[in-house]
Amino acid sequence: MWIQKIPAGVLEMTFSADGQVLYILDSRGAITAWHIAAKTQQPVHRIARLVHPELALSTACDGRFLVVRLPAFVLIWDIATGAEHAQFRRESNSYPPILDPTRRLLVVPDSQRELLTTWDIAERKPGPPLLHAESHFDRFGVFALTADENTVAVHTSRREVVLYDRTAGRSFVRFPTIPAVGPVMQLAFSFDGKTLALLGVDRVTLWDVPSQSVRAGRVWCSMPIHVSAVHPTLPIIAARNSSGHITLFSLETGETIRSLDFAVGKSTVRCVCFSPDGLTCAVGGSNKQFAIFDVDV
Repeated sequence: MWIQKIPAGVLEMTFSADGQVLYILDSRGAITAWHIAAKTQQPVHRIARLVHPELALSTACDGRFLVVRLPAFVLIWDIATGAEHAQFRRESNSYPPILDPTRRLLVVPDSQRELLTTWDIAERKPGPPLLHAESHFDRFGVFALTADENTVAVHTSRREVVLYDRTAGRSFVRFPTIPAVGPVMQLAFSFDGKTLALLGVDRVTLWDVPSQSVRAGRVWCSMPIHVSAVHPTLPIIAARNSSGHITLFSLETGETIRSLDFAVGKSTVRCVCFSPDGLTCAVGGSNKQFAIFDVDV
């Protein structure tokens, strides 16, 4: 395990495509590249007038670009040159864009929330539409895509979770969001697409996609919509448990696999991410520290 002090609190983090570099966005707006093997750092960029809500940091296009999602727009930098590559203005529908599984396209509902649109990061232009809503009553809210891009899960204006066959452009199952689930504020598929996680303020609900049934009704967590990450090769989600400790939960049962208490501070953990190969996990806290550890389950 490597625990590192830095000058400011950690807001967001992401690994490079090869897992050798950890990019960190701190509360000063500074983005720093930490080279894991050498344990050295390199400044990348600084964001002026940083606003904290809805931040997200990721790499795109096989690691060519660094993508920062801000409340009003998305900033994209060329990692090799350090130059700004593009800015993408967000739609005024309050639903944030996400990267598609290829990490080459930004996907976001249009202003009417009846179409999932795409934007080609490398080409800096709109891409092909991804999905049309079946009706006005099925307007898109939060959504997620499986790794093979064949299935899209959407939380609709009817407060249902609808699964679409992307190739056919039709829905094939609807999950009513039962009151016990609470507000659905984010969706995430397991690596194999067999589990759909419904993330709320204080819990995660797990749906079994093949059987179209609830797998685990209430996995109690602390703000999983802000602090969580799905493992890229195993049925695991990392989130803060109700005590504030970063915990690895099974996506098959909802049970705790491993709970960890790092020096980043259990009550101040702000972000967690897995490396692309799933062998490493990083955790960042507001008390100016981050930790990198091997995933041993």
